[in-house]
Amino acid sequence: MRRTSSARSTTSSLLFTLLFVALPTSAARRPRYGGTLTVDLQGRATSLDPAQKQGSVADQIAQERLLELVADRLVMLDQFGRPKPALALSWQHDGKFTRWNFRLRPNIEFQDASPFTPDSAATSLQAMNPKWHVGVASDSVVVESDSPLPDLLYVLAESRNSILLRKPTDVIVGTGPFHLTTWEAGRHAVFAANDDYWGGRPFVDGIDVQMGRTVRERMIDLDLGKADIADVAPDRARIDASRGVRISASDPAELVALIFSPSSTRAEDVRIRQALSPAIDRPSLVDFILQQEGAPAGALLPQWSSGYEFLFSTAADIAAARQLASQISSGPALKLGYDSADPIERMIAERIVVNAQAAGIPISMRAIAAGLPGGTANRATNRAASVPEYDARIVRLPMSSPAPGVALGDFLQTVAQLADFDSSLTAPLNDPANSEQLYSRERAVVDTYEIIPLVYVPEVVGLSARVRDWIPARWGKWHLADIWLDGASQ
Repeated sequence: MRRTSSARSTTSSLLFTLLFVALPTSAARRPRYGGTLTVDLQGRATSLDPAQKQGSVADQIAQERLLELVADRLVMLDQFGRPKPALALSWQHDGKFTRWNFRLRPNIEFQDASPFTPDSAATSLQAMNPKWHVGVASDSVVVESDSPLPDLLYVLAESRNSILLRKPTDVIVGTGPFHLTTWEAGRHAVFAANDDYWGGRPFVDGIDVQMGRTVRERMIDLDLGKADIADVAPDRARIDASRGVRISASDPAELVALIFSPSSTRAEDVRIRQALSPAIDRPSLVDFILQQEGAPAGALLPQWSSGYEFLFSTAADIAAARQLASQISSGPALKLGYDSADPIERMIAERIVVNAQAAGIPISMRAIAAGLPGGTANRATNRAASVPEYDARIVRLPMSSPAPGVALGDFLQTVAQLADFDSSLTAPLNDPANSEQLYSRERAVVDTYEIIPLVYVPEVVGLSARVRDWIPARWGKWHLADIWLDGASQ
């Protein structure tokens, strides 16, 4: 039954995308050059440099989207998640995946007219990956590692591995299809087309981005034609589509989960964590909070990525939760934290409180500041240091890659900073990992109940009528350089 439910939810999302994006367009019309694409984002990127961490998940996503405009990577992924050449024309690796050689595309310039060279590429990669040994050889960049890197192509395709020149004035320069002309950190950015882009000039002349726009502001801008592309909250996708907004929804590619604080004495008893998980009605979170735009989550990776998520139960079992809770001595109520600026997190927290109380688990909600907090895997030390602000908190973890090994590795790095995991569970996945090995690692992590997966959420955007050739990747990545605007002058 679980497998059918997951498949039905994913299929619903895909059909939703097809119904509202693949509408009859001007198939007979040729793509046009010109015009300014206007974009409304929820997040506020304070820097385009991936080395500068952002304050919240929405801010991180905004940074990645804008960085894609100005910078390229050695490897890119097509809309199906397959690696293809970008700044690297070809690549080779040894039999152990510990040494890779990337032959670079010749005659490329950065947007300040500096030459793109093996040295500049190596310097950029080394800055973001200090554990690698990055060198140069003739027209190539060589990446070596003490441990195997079987998924290196997918890692290099991540936005954090964009090839950049970092100037002393905190300015970054890339080789991408657009260059930055206006920057108001966290508020406004304007990009102009790079006429000399090695991949061909973009269709639009420029992109005007407004950041930090509220749900209401984004919808008003779409309705009035002030925005061509705007972030849409998943719970509003069907409502907005019913009133005529063109909606595009990716596959469910962001995990919403509960993570327990390593400083919580209340959550130190594994039984309370075990009781809370079956008490949560995940299908109702999808049906009523997300308005059927998403899927219940039993694991870290969604079914479309891993192929085995259906083996993790997402069914609610109030009787089992109540039995476990009855074995626990009474104590203070669990404090459940949620992002004070995120209405979906608040609604999910409210539903969890209702479910937990029905199972006899005392719990209360607490609004906390936005962002993913740092942490330490030492509950005893943190417990002695201070009283925790929360015992568990809702976190949002967007998938970094369609490759399950890479995405799981990135998830593990994040949760290792947030909860009390044994280091063996969050260690890098070094060897080429098959589905059985990935499943075993996920199962071991989930069975600690230090993290409780809740739902998978798609990335949803609204589009104006004039946007053409909108073909995002299935995990939500945008390709704005390929878009053209209907009605733009030739």
